[in-house]
Amino acid sequence: MTTTIPRPSLLQSALPASKLLEDWGLNAWIYGSWGVGKTTLAASAQDSPYGADVLILDAEGGTRSISHRHDIKVIRIQKWPDLFEIYTELRESNEYSYKTVVLDNMSEYNQVSIQHAYDRDESPKKDPDTPHLQMYQRSTNQMRKMIRAYRDLSQIRGLNVIFTSWESTEKDDVIGSIQTNVALTPAIEKQAGGMVDILGYMSVQT
Repeated sequence: MTTTIPRPSLLQSALPASKLLEDWGLNAWIYGSWGVGKTTLAASAQDSPYGADVLILDAEGGTRSISHRHDIKVIRIQKWPDLFEIYTELRESNEYSYKTVVLDNMSEYNQVSIQHAYDRDESPKKDPDTPHLQMYQRSTNQMRKMIRAYRDLSQIRGLNVIFTSWESTEKDDVIGSIQTNVALTPAIEKQAGGMVDILGYMSVQT
């Protein structure tokens, strides 16, 4: 005779939001012009007991600005699959002491994604100088999947996850205002703010 154990109700597993936040890390997006100090700001997490140790996934060579920091680890990303290999290790392994992961710079990762979409394209007429619409759509889906995967590490493993990117500007010719956005494809640009807890614009006032 078999005994069926009732499955716990999902409603009974509900927890107070304050309890969830105790285990979650921070996820943020910092964007601004080249050289404004985004990488340096993100790397300063190493100076906090809540942020150290810091791992930077570098796609643009921007870590020159923190080359004096011997206490921060850097991995240079050149191929798109490398991102998901690292993500899997961060999610599954308890071997590492990282508390903060910085993806620097998402605008460059966008280009790496487009190149990966081009490499996967089996069309005999593909042209590297003129990517077609389907290639851009594939790249956008890749970027969206990657951003959400790393963002979710803040909930799954309690890691702090920081994205950086350049800025793009858009002028409203009717009222003359200038709006700044993250420098990515339009589909991701519109969603970036909703994918993270904090979206911060960084600039220098002279």
